Amino acid sequence: MSIEKKIAKEQRRQRIAHAHFLVADTAKQMGHELFERAMQQNDWYELLKKKNPGADLQKLENQFVEKMWPTLVEEARATLVGMLRTPIDETSKERIMEALLLDNQLVRGRKAGGHIKLN
Repeated sequence: MSIEKKIAKEQRRQRIAHAHFLVADTAKQMGHELFERAMQQNDWYELLKKKNPGADLQKLENQFVEKMWPTLVEEARATLVGMLRTPIDETSKERIMEALLLDNQLVRGRKAGGHIKLN
C-alpha cells in the first residue's frame, strides 16, 4: 500500500465527531436505524453494493454508520433532550444531563470541523 493510501486510510479512520460517548452512541444508533430505512429502498441497496462490491450487508451497514454518525450528532443531542421529558428513572436522567453538559463543551470542536475525539 502506498504512503498516500495509508494516509488517506488513517484520515478516514479518524473522521469522527467531537462528542460525548453517550451522544456519539445515540448518533450511531440513529445511523443504524437510518440504514435500515434506506435499505428498504432497492435503489439505495444497489448503489451501496455497486460502491462496495463483495461486501456483505453487515459490512455495508458498519461503513454507512461510520460515515453518517458524525452528521447525526445534533439530532442525537435533541433525542437525548427529549428523553429528559419522558418518564425514565432519575439515574438515567442524571446520566443524560451530565452527558449533554459535557458534550456542550465540545461544540466548538464540532464547529471547527477538525479531527474529533470522543470524551
